[in-house]
Amino acid sequence: GVLQTCSGRLRRVGVHPDPEGAEGRGSPTGTANKPNPFVTREREEKSAHPERGDQLGDQRKGCSRFRGAMAEAKGAEAKDAGEGSKAAAEDEVIDWGAAMEQCGDDEEFLRELLVDLKDELSEQNDKLVEEFGKSSPSADWPTVVKFAAHSMKGASANLMVKGLTTVCSELEKKAKASDADSDADRADAKAMAADVQRELTRFTDYLESDAFTAGAK
Repeated sequence: GVLQTCSGRLRRVGVHPDPEGAEGRGSPTGTANKPNPFVTREREEKSAHPERGDQLGDQRKGCSRFRGAMAEAKGAEAKDAGEGSKAAAEDEVIDWGAAMEQCGDDEEFLRELLVDLKDELSEQNDKLVEEFGKSSPSADWPTVVKFAAHSMKGASANLMVKGLTTVCSELEKKAKASDADSDADRADAKAMAADVQRELTRFTDYLESDAFTAGAK
């Protein structure tokens, strides 16, 4: 709308919006060498009214600035859209497209597996809760934690439960590197186990959400 307004202003002073382009570039009627009446009139207007030529120049500059601003705004919108998409992807509980590929695009089968996965993950998580709930740690608590985290990592990775896979992997690495006699290592592992439980809750909440039960991703 604003660009049309700019063109309209140029026409009101008797000038084609692109006089140089209109004067002889591939006219379909074979008039490329004929004087363009718009250009001729513009030149006459400039000679008779120099101040009008200045006004015209200002109008063109204004249109140019507007086009630049529009291009900038579009670039910003595209950037925001990209960042929004990225944020949405990071917040996604399951990479549904990849999980569907794992199940041969059989959505019903995928849903059944996800429900079974919930039970398997909960069973392994109970081992973490039990271990870190003890007042006195097991003699080889890093091994207990490592195996539970490893099982949860593998199961969640198979069905593309991304966030849970990540935190379980981190907990497994921590457990492997931990000293059973180190209170600091145990405290760090316990904090990471809490992250696992939060991601597990996100997953189970998703399975109970309207989005999942209604058949949406």
